Amino acid sequence: MTRRPKPAFRKLGDTASGAYARKEMQLRSEVRQGLKQKLVVRVGHLDPGVSMRWTVSGLCKDIYLRHRLKLVGWPEGIVFGDLSKVTGLARIWMLVRALRSGELTFEPITQEEYDAAKRNPLLAAPTPLHNGLRLNLGRDDIGRRRGSSKVDPAIYPPRHVRDGPKSSKVVSDEAEAMAEGPEEPHELFKGGQLYAGPHPGRLPMLY
Repeated sequence: MTRRPKPAFRKLGDTASGAYARKEMQLRSEVRQGLKQKLVVRVGHLDPGVSMRWTVSGLCKDIYLRHRLKLVGWPEGIVFGDLSKVTGLARIWMLVRALRSGELTFEPITQEEYDAAKRNPLLAAPTPLHNGLRLNLGRDDIGRRRGSSKVDPAIYPPRHVRDGPKSSKVVSDEAEAMAEGPEEPHELFKGGQLYAGPHPGRLPMLY
């Protein structure tokens, strides 16, 4: 019986990107957990719930000013922010090597640094490359129905239903903290492989 030769191409879903993506997630998780552990060692006895912050605003408020610690050793050329947006094994390995070597760590700040950061929170950032501070984007009830002092809304309801914003304006502290847990693959990936959907060769559209 003659065996069929193996195809020279990969089947849909059987790509190298699955292992590559899993490796990225594993390394990012190591950085998140490693920095959190360094914080716990330093101030966990004073603040058992201490956690790493991945925005300049959160880092300044909860780490720099509250515990008087600064993040040092952030690799040059990498933007400080949500680690999920740091892509490419070369960049992520830079963070991992800095963490493992002890270069990426927390150190005490001086009184001068503390006073300067109170005036300018951007000084708490570990690198000039960052996404800036959280903006004040206005009231949370913009676009929602509000009562009127002139008419009874039960008798004269607004003509159009207005339910307000449909999505968050900024990343919440809770969402930021969730990033410290194990990173889950996107729903298009099943078991590290690209999901083909109900129709082979066609990906489902996401709305």
